Amino acid sequence: MARTLTLDRAPVEIATIGTIQGYRLIVEVTEAESMPKEIFVYRAQMLDPFTRQQKAEFDHVAMPSDIEEVPVYGVTQESPLLLRLPTLDVLYRDKDELEQHWQDLQADVRFLVRQLGLLDDSELTLVEEETIGSMEDCQSSSSSEPEPSSSSSEPEPI
Repeated sequence: MARTLTLDRAPVEIATIGTIQGYRLIVEVTEAESMPKEIFVYRAQMLDPFTRQQKAEFDHVAMPSDIEEVPVYGVTQESPLLLRLPTLDVLYRDKDELEQHWQDLQADVRFLVRQLGLLDDSELTLVEEETIGSMEDCQSSSSSEPEPSSSSSEPEPI
C-alpha cells in the first residue's frame, strides 16, 4: 500500500497576530492516501482567561507513534497537551527562516511517509524455540549437575 500526502502552501503574506508581525506560513494537507491528513502536532496552551479560548502552538510533524497516540482536532484526558491538525499556521520574523523551515518541514513529512511505509513492509521474524530438558527433569531431586552444551548454535529464523 503506497502512502502519499499532498501539501498545499499558501503564498507568503505579512501578517499580524496579536502584537507580533511577521511572515506567515500556512500549509495544508489537501490529499492523503493510506494515512491521515492530520500530521501537524500542536501543543495546547493555557486557557486564555479573557476569551476563554484555548490556543495551540505548532510543535512538530507527527512521528508514527504520534499518529497512534495524539488525538485529532482536540486534547483529551489521555493526551491533555497535544493535538493533531491537517493545517500548519506559523508566523516568522524573518523570511529566510520561513523558507528554511519550509525545507525542513518537507523533509520531516517525507521521513514520516517513509517510516510508515517501512512499518507496513516490516514482517515479524519468528524464532524457533528449543526446549531443553522437561518438567520431570526439573522436579527430580538428582544432585548431579547437567553438563554444559558444547554447541553454541543460534536459533534460525523461520
